[in-house]
Amino acid sequence: MIYILMGLISATLFGIGAVGVYGPEGLLGHAWVDYVFWWLIGTGALLALVENAAGLFRRPCRWLPDLPGLHTAAPCH
Repeated sequence: MIYILMGLISATLFGIGAVGVYGPEGLLGHAWVDYVFWWLIGTGALLALVENAAGLFRRPCRWLPDLPGLHTAAPCH
């Protein structure tokens, strides 16, 4: 959750800074500003997904610890 919040805050600050530098009309000529804005939000969401996905891979190890093939397919640390 903190990564999503950080992504939104950094994208907002970047957007405010870009409007301050280029102005609202100047943003139309600089397409990279839009890309960076959405990449900041997407990176925060991706980091949150990666952080939470690690727990999903460990969960089957706790449910079925005696299966021999499970430990080679999933990281059980």
